[in-house]
Amino acid sequence: AAAAAAAAQAEPEPDTSVDGPLSVSTRIEYSALPVGQMQDVFGLVTVQAASAPETSGDEKAQRQPMDIVCVLDVSGSMQGDKIRQVQDATRFLIEQADPKDRLAIVAFNSNATRVLRLRQMSAEGKNDGNVGTLRLQAGGGTSIAAGLDMALSVMERRRQRNKISAVLLLTDGQDGSTRSRVPRSEEHTSE
Repeated sequence: AAAAAAAAQAEPEPDTSVDGPLSVSTRIEYSALPVGQMQDVFGLVTVQAASAPETSGDEKAQRQPMDIVCVLDVSGSMQGDKIRQVQDATRFLIEQADPKDRLAIVAFNSNATRVLRLRQMSAEGKNDGNVGTLRLQAGGGTSIAAGLDMALSVMERRRQRNKISAVLLLTDGQDGSTRSRVPRSEEHTSE
């Protein structure tokens, strides 16, 4: 009876570690289960960067401006919650971008389309990025390689380059037709 009572105690206190540059907190669904009982137990792990030490205005380190190409899967398998999650993630990136950052958006299904050219994330640039993101609709086949090829083309054609650049691929990974081409794209990015 005592074990059953312990199992009913849901949401135990989280365990938190704050040593080092990252803090990790965990929370599990139950603090105990009856002996001999099999049950799925769900947990939540949160990782957070430690706060940076405060510095004076002159000493404050400025983050380097970035060039980011978001490659977004809009194939038929992305309908519903998946396309909304991609839109939310892209809008979060746009919101967090500094005015000196540049962002481009490439959407792909069977083919790739440039939704937003590489542009600075001024107020106008952010607005155009959000509008393009919200207009995305899921449908059609899946060619991850087409999306990556267009993203690489955007990167290679830059006349000016920020010191940091990245290609972010947001997909459910369901692409059986062009998977063999993806490693060649990855090799190309490392050159």
